[in-house]
Amino acid sequence: AQLTALLPPGGDLVQVAAMDLTRPFAVFEPLYLSDMRRTAAQLPPETARAYEAWYADYLDLAPLTAQPVAASLRVTDDGAVVHGVMKTRDGKDAFRRVTGLLDRLSTLPVPLRLEPLQEEEFKGAEVRAYRVVLDAQTMLAPVVPGAPAGSPQAAQVQQVARVADLFGRVIPEIRLARSGPYLLASADRDRE
Repeated sequence: AQLTALLPPGGDLVQVAAMDLTRPFAVFEPLYLSDMRRTAAQLPPETARAYEAWYADYLDLAPLTAQPVAASLRVTDDGAVVHGVMKTRDGKDAFRRVTGLLDRLSTLPVPLRLEPLQEEEFKGAEVRAYRVVLDAQTMLAPVVPGAPAGSPQAAQVQQVARVADLFGRVIPEIRLARSGPYLLASADRDRE
């Protein structure tokens, strides 16, 4: 109730979750690490080291999931509006770790880039904002260029383009904020 009261009104779907994912992460950690090493082996050495370090920091965030989360979703003609709030044990540390991961994401060989937006100030809160850019060129790299119409490759190109368009409409920007022990996430153009 305390967390949902912090969500903006008007969500079509509101959910609250209290799932400690530390144990499932521990069970699957060898699989995650194996997948990470397989990907790193295909990268240049310097990029591979950065990717491995980022991945390790990502897995270290699992304990944050041991806290309750409230989220809301409202669907509009322009896309979806998403909000989430979590109470942490150490808000300042959690905010630093999450934003640190997001800041480094764009330096990795992944088809998702987060472009920092101009810093916004809200009294009593730390805020970071990013424009979300799905890099369709990276996603299409394995697809044969100039594929003939009606071919499986042409269908794949169209599917990737549709996914990129949908993703851009659903989550065009991400805002993260910390106020005391609370972390807030928003994919909403409304700065309020």
